[in-house]
Order: sequence, then C-alpha cells, then structure tokens
Amino acid sequence: MNDLENENVWQFPCILPIKIMGPARKSLLPLSIEIIQKHIPGFLGENIRSTESRTGKYLSLTIHVEFENKAQVDALFAELAHHQQHGDDISFVI
Repeated sequence: MNDLENENVWQFPCILPIKIMGPARKSLLPLSIEIIQKHIPGFLGENIRSTESRTGKYLSLTIHVEFENKAQVDALFAELAHHQQHGDDISFVI
C-alpha cells in the first residue's frame, strides 16, 4: 500500500486542486461542475481557473475542491476517469 492509499495520511477536511483538460468546448466547464457537485454537496463552482492552450484548441480547468473524506476523493476521480475514457469532453485529469 502506498501513502496515497493509506487513509491515515490524509487530513480532512482538505482542499485539493484538480486539473481537468479537454477540447476547448463550452461543455467542459459545466460538465466538470456537474460531476463535482454530485460528489461534493454545496460546491458552487467557485475558485476555477480556466486556461486556453496557445492554439486555442484545448482548455485546462484548475478547480479547488474541499473534500470531507477519502471516499469523496475516490468517487470523484473515478467518475472523472469514466468520462475521460468514455466521453469526448474530458481528455485528461490530474
């Protein structure tokens, strides 16, 4: 088991930055907020930084999210990964 899997090293509540990247479409931001709101009740979509690629083809969102427990972290990243694999709006999640 590595340190990130060991729940004892996490201190909750905590604010973690999430980076979501995808094609520069109007749907990336609302989709990202919708997914986060499913797992983080009360998330309002604040503290989001949006950066367009040099060519304007891609968009990067940096979103600071406050988590109450590790189960929220795991569930959110699992759903984002699902959209990354099965959709065309999210290309990469960190």
